[in-house]
Amino acid sequence: MLYSNICSVYRILDQAAFVKRVRIKILGIGNTIKFPMAVGVCSLRPTIWAALILHLESYKILTDEPYRSTGHGRRCDLRIATWNIERLKHKKSLEQILLACEQTQADILVLTETDHRVRLDYPYSFHSPPLTDLQPAFYSPTENRVSICTNYPCVRQHKTYDEYTTLCVELETEKGRLLVYGTIIGIYGNRHPSFQQSLVQQLNDIKRLSDSGIPLCICGDFNCSFSDGYYFTKQGREALLRTFSDYDIELLTKNEAECIDHIAVSKRFISNSGIQITEWNQDKLMSDHKGIAVYFS
Repeated sequence: MLYSNICSVYRILDQAAFVKRVRIKILGIGNTIKFPMAVGVCSLRPTIWAALILHLESYKILTDEPYRSTGHGRRCDLRIATWNIERLKHKKSLEQILLACEQTQADILVLTETDHRVRLDYPYSFHSPPLTDLQPAFYSPTENRVSICTNYPCVRQHKTYDEYTTLCVELETEKGRLLVYGTIIGIYGNRHPSFQQSLVQQLNDIKRLSDSGIPLCICGDFNCSFSDGYYFTKQGREALLRTFSDYDIELLTKNEAECIDHIAVSKRFISNSGIQITEWNQDKLMSDHKGIAVYFS
């Protein structure tokens, strides 16, 4: 079944009244993805229905909320993911990019170097301003640097040093309130002179937000690996780790190889949760960055 057919199915379902979420397995691809699914109100051609298998075993059918498993028999309470989609340079892979984002089943998804053509099914989404405000000749009208998509309602948005490069929202989660700080540290990479300035200003944001007393999640493109020599500056790495240590923030993704996109969360929010980490786009065919997700259980 072609990706175009999948999106046709999605558009049909999108017109129906959503009352459940089910898992749909696409035959011939082998990936299980998530679609909003209407019960008893939508009709599809028999040939399309024949290509779909509904997987309901891991869902609480009598409720509107799915039972989400990490794949290891443990309930997943919250999922946070981030991905730099490289300004949608691989726009021919847009449908695959959308599917990859859907497959994370993230409750909080931070996209960087992103584009409004990446439209996802979340009840709440927040976006940094369009980059044509800054350089209309260089950027597409649909481009922005940071988007936060979430299943959680926003209590308020917090000011950051650079509204085009960082975005902070305060969310009401089942584990309590959480400040989500989506970011790109150094829009031209860590070798450009602007990297250090961006780092200092963002660390000041992190310190100020941490002082609010609300747990903090810093999520996005750090332009810094921590477990190897893949891509980092010694000064940048040390400054980030020192700040995280000073403010009791755990860099959950620091041991991942060749990883420059990260998720760091206040330790009091993590509490005694189990942590599992997954990655996608390891072949970097849809973007020059891997995607990464943290599952709390």
